[in-house]
Amino acid sequence: MAIPVVGAVLKDYELLFRGGNGSAVATIEPKAGGSVPCVLWLITPEDEEALDCYEGFPHHYRKEMVPVQFGSRKMNVMAYIMNAGHSLAMPGKDYLYTILHGYKTFRLDFSALYEALDIAANASAPYKPPE
Repeated sequence: MAIPVVGAVLKDYELLFRGGNGSAVATIEPKAGGSVPCVLWLITPEDEEALDCYEGFPHHYRKEMVPVQFGSRKMNVMAYIMNAGHSLAMPGKDYLYTILHGYKTFRLDFSALYEALDIAANASAPYKPPE
């Protein structure tokens, strides 16, 4: 059974939402100076197998080792990162509520989430031709 261990920060990455508008899901992408709060989980091989199915590994998401920092400690951890080919878009309300709940539960900084939503909203805005 997966166990949340500690809050951490993923530096030089940004949080984004990609997929269909109103059904996009979260991913992270490299961004110099970026910062994404996260929670590190202790998982078993069985947990990872279940997560692979849930995340659509290897077709929708891939697994990469990324550097995180918590307190003065740094370590590389596995993260699911969306494969290329998905547009920036807004997540659905239920999905967003789940993420908000996680941020509140683990007392994470909301800045990266608000920025990701702003990016998605601007990318999802209908095209307006110049006047």
